[in-house]
Amino acid sequence: MPSCCGYIGDLPTITQERHRTYVQNCLQSLLEYDDDVEIDVAIAADKLRRAMNELGKITGKIRVDDILDVIFKDFCIGK
Repeated sequence: MPSCCGYIGDLPTITQERHRTYVQNCLQSLLEYDDDVEIDVAIAADKLRRAMNELGKITGKIRVDDILDVIFKDFCIGK
């Protein structure tokens, strides 16, 4: 059985409604990112920012520079 934070059994669940909403919003933004990344990298980057902001509401603040570093490392923007 999988172990999570010392818990052995069923998969962990999100018990707080607001956390569930944030995770659902994050997933929606990631799905939209996947649709947009081949069309417009700027729009796709905004979807990633939205996804990070949703998770940041649960885990703490995420720096914009963190996502920009990934984007500029992995994509050729402005050429």
